[in-house]
Amino acid sequence: PKVRVMEWKGDVLDDYAVNDPTSIPATAETMRWIDVQGLGDEETIQALGKTFGIHPLALEDVVNVPQRPKADGYDGHHHLVVCRMARVAGDAEVSEQISLIVMERAIITFQEQHGDILEPVRNRLKDPKSRLRRGGSDYLAYALIDTIVDGYFPALESLGDRLAELEEQALTNPQPTLLRELSEHRIRLLALRRAIWPMRELLRAMSVDADGMFGDDLRVYLRDTYDHCLQLTEVIESYREVIGGTMNIYLSAIGNRTNEIMRVLTLMASIFIPLTFVAGLYGMNFENMPELKLSYGYPVALAVMTSLAVGMWLWFRRSGWVGQGERE
Repeated sequence: PKVRVMEWKGDVLDDYAVNDPTSIPATAETMRWIDVQGLGDEETIQALGKTFGIHPLALEDVVNVPQRPKADGYDGHHHLVVCRMARVAGDAEVSEQISLIVMERAIITFQEQHGDILEPVRNRLKDPKSRLRRGGSDYLAYALIDTIVDGYFPALESLGDRLAELEEQALTNPQPTLLRELSEHRIRLLALRRAIWPMRELLRAMSVDADGMFGDDLRVYLRDTYDHCLQLTEVIESYREVIGGTMNIYLSAIGNRTNEIMRVLTLMASIFIPLTFVAGLYGMNFENMPELKLSYGYPVALAVMTSLAVGMWLWFRRSGWVGQGERE
């Protein structure tokens, strides 16, 4: 895994990478944030847990992903599991797990994948006037959770733009690929809802009683993040309704197109029914058929058949069964 350490005290801040996580001392006079990206080396994670006295159950939840978002209290530290957005509109997974080990003067974060969504928090820490530099580990934990939750909004906005395009396509040019893409987005939103819902309940519980993890002055901030989760839930539900409505529009458009094709075929068949009758009548092999001996019988039969076809076409047009698109 890739390990990065930020430690600060007063106006002094150090930000550096660590090749051997086991070399990090267990205690220090500074505040520390140790970020571990990648969970491939379980032995290194276990050694880091031993150095900092992390409970074995917490380490088990760190490496065995995915876990349901939750908060557990242990002797000397708390363990938080949250989920962050990876991507919705592409082929990547919907979310990944981030585990937070919150201690008195340190926080250890375990990110399932490489790629740092927590960079905004790092930038705030680099500002000497930031409250993060003056606050404790509980405020840093809140800032990390708030950043993770806020990371859902841009991805959902991108998905909303794509759904608007698909809705327009369903009206103007419905294609089978549209229905498949809508189904994929619906599955992703369902998985996303399963990730957001327990996070919402976790934040609600922590804003009421954090079991000593957060100070009373942070409850109002946790409630604000909880409100953000409520907004995310509402957005997800609205997008699911949009997908359902777009599917109905697509099916209606396909049904209308099929009905239009059947209408044209029915009109053509109706025109040829009397023509087929006339042709069949004079195609019978009877000897006593006076019309067959007339010198003008053939052109007369053609004239009658043409008149029937034109007459039926004009009747259909007058009845509004033909040429509706032109008049509209």
